[in-house]
Amino acid sequence: MEQRYYYKDSDNNYYSYKEKHNDLIEITEQEWNIHAASLTPKPLSQERITYITKQKRIQELKKLLSDTDYKAIKYAEGLISEEDYLPIKQLRQSYRDEINQLEEELNKWAT
Repeated sequence: MEQRYYYKDSDNNYYSYKEKHNDLIEITEQEWNIHAASLTPKPLSQERITYITKQKRIQELKKLLSDTDYKAIKYAEGLISEEDYLPIKQLRQSYRDEINQLEEELNKWAT
């Protein structure tokens, strides 16, 4: 598990970092947890939900590509015919096309 350091400043703003910060007051994890439990989560904006949904879809598509890699290798090694591989090839291209489209949309959103 990753080491975390917990701090607060003189105005009682709380922080969590992976590295130590000498300009803040170090607090215990228990104090951090008490503070975190008192926070009211902010609802996500529709824009943020859309962004997260697109990121998740990209991950799903990359997994689908990965799951069919063995078929592309079989084709490359001559173990399956071009005729048998064609539907897989088209499917894999559709995954790549959708990934590219989603990534382009996310890049526009980020700028």
